[in-house]
Amino acid sequence: MFIVNKTLSMCRDTAIYANEMNKCKDLPKYMQYDFYIHAIRKGYKKFSWKKKAKITNLEMIMEYYNYSERKAEEALRILSADDIKEIKMELHKGGNK
Repeated sequence: MFIVNKTLSMCRDTAIYANEMNKCKDLPKYMQYDFYIHAIRKGYKKFSWKKKAKITNLEMIMEYYNYSERKAEEALRILSADDIKEIKMELHKGGNK
């Protein structure tokens, strides 16, 4: 039911119902299903999942330092523009040197 509530909370029309079900999380699944069937109007609902924003130079830092995504994000906060430029030069692949 977590996924159902999360999905329904993405739509403006059904967010209130999902919030009510979050308050009553101990209900059996069939009761939650009945609540949704009778409370939500029929029709097409457009749901969109929020996507994580792509951070520039993140993959480069992950490769260079062999960091996880989380550690690379932390490293990007403290690296200067000159440091990033130097890393790009060291990771440059292809072409003549």
